[in-house]
Amino acid sequence: MARESWDAFAADQSTALTDALAEAAKSPAGAPLPGGETETIYGGMAPTWLLGSARLRVLYYRRVIRTTTKTEIIHHPTHCPDRAPCMNRDESKTTTHGYGVELGMELELDANGALVEIHRYRPTPMPIDLLQKLHVVTP
Repeated sequence: MARESWDAFAADQSTALTDALAEAAKSPAGAPLPGGETETIYGGMAPTWLLGSARLRVLYYRRVIRTTTKTEIIHHPTHCPDRAPCMNRDESKTTTHGYGVELGMELELDANGALVEIHRYRPTPMPIDLLQKLHVVTP
């Protein structure tokens, strides 16, 4: 029952999710980087048994993150004495531009599996750095 409710809610929110992604796309600082966007979707559930009330609370969530990434090689000139071995001091710098959206649903079921409470969290734009911290993700 809980999974069916989540699936129906997520499907119903597809237009709102698209709208929230369009809104989130306006928020990042700086211009988008050249190249195509990469879309990453995270989803999951977190069940918790509430012993005092003999209820099962299930949280479903979905996070959609869109990013563009650019990596540059930065060359540092090296001055080495004649005939001495020299180490390259090149390093790379990666810049990420992105945005994302999160939606969720929290359900509580009694010990018999009957739905007691339901909370729906509509798609909401979120800053990319927060979404990455929630998943410890480095694009």
